[in-house]
Amino acid sequence: MKNRFFVLFCIPISFNLFFYPTFPDNRKQVTAQNKATPSINADIIRAVVLISPAASGCRPVASAAAAAARRASTEEKNAALLEIARAIRTHTDVIVAANKVDLERAAAAGLDSASLDRLALNELALENIISGIEQIVALPDPVGQMSDRVIRPNGLKISKMRVPIGVIGMIYESRPNVTIDAAGLCLKSGNAVILRGGSESIESNRALYRCIYEGLENSAL
Repeated sequence: MKNRFFVLFCIPISFNLFFYPTFPDNRKQVTAQNKATPSINADIIRAVVLISPAASGCRPVASAAAAAARRASTEEKNAALLEIARAIRTHTDVIVAANKVDLERAAAAGLDSASLDRLALNELALENIISGIEQIVALPDPVGQMSDRVIRPNGLKISKMRVPIGVIGMIYESRPNVTIDAAGLCLKSGNAVILRGGSESIESNRALYRCIYEGLENSAL
């Protein structure tokens, strides 16, 4: 079974992992881990919901996921994104129902109207999210792009190459659309991501997460 890119949705009590690069020092560690644990593909490189008291516990899993994401081809990443979009469209009713729960809780907690508007998801909003995914698919793959090429007097050719960062951590407010936007951009750029959305949007994010999981399961990743 091929390694699977995953999006790790983390809801920590204290979030202390913002940026964890896998280059270059951790590459040997991840390679050794993959060699030592062949079954890691099925057990770990799948999307998981992790509720943890500290994001530092995500580190080994996220590192392995980053290695899988880094190896994915442009075609594989685009296919996965389109599968995620398909899953969102298929489960629109489920997502809207989950969002309704969030809206009711937030209103009862006294969330202001502007924040409620940002939290709300309906069919039109989900179509806009799907359109955003399709725009990401249309973007050129940044991985491997070369720029700023120079030739030194001795004939040595030097260029900058774009490579994945590794694991990206993102904390954001109660805007469920950011869950898909961030996951999509990180997938396209070959990175794993730890997402920490606002507590007011927990049910919406869980429903969207399941669409991400389903899309990755149905794709070549």
